[in-house]
Amino acid sequence: MPDLDELDKARRSGMAEEIEVGMGNLKVASSPDKLVARGIGSCLVITFYDPRLHMGALAHTMLPDSRKAESMSLPAKYAGNAIEIMIEKMTAMGSRLYDIEAKIVGGANMFPNIEHENAVTMIGEENIETVKKTKRRGHQAGGRGRGR
Repeated sequence: MPDLDELDKARRSGMAEEIEVGMGNLKVASSPDKLVARGIGSCLVITFYDPRLHMGALAHTMLPDSRKAESMSLPAKYAGNAIEIMIEKMTAMGSRLYDIEAKIVGGANMFPNIEHENAVTMIGEENIETVKKTKRRGHQAGGRGRGR
């Protein structure tokens, strides 16, 4: 568990770092640091936040699941894996599952004028559905999650 006095000291110092989370990656940070994802499009950004510890996690996922993955070099690339990893990392740092608030952003239809016969054109929708299925399986964080 992190030293809460150290977290408070870092917050009071006001020395915030902006931490960019690239595609297929995941990061965990404490206040005053900020996690940022850019160029989201059909990708899905999953955020967890623990208001008790002022700590959060952000995953910039690209694909729904890893069942057809040839390589697992970036496990957070897959929405289903990212949720599990985020929960594991945050609870290891002292978060209680029921304190974590979850939100998702993204999942855009990048090709609205193309008929949805091709799985590539529906990747955003599939990313969202994977997160919803994971939530229904009981892996949801806290009861206060808002957003999609």
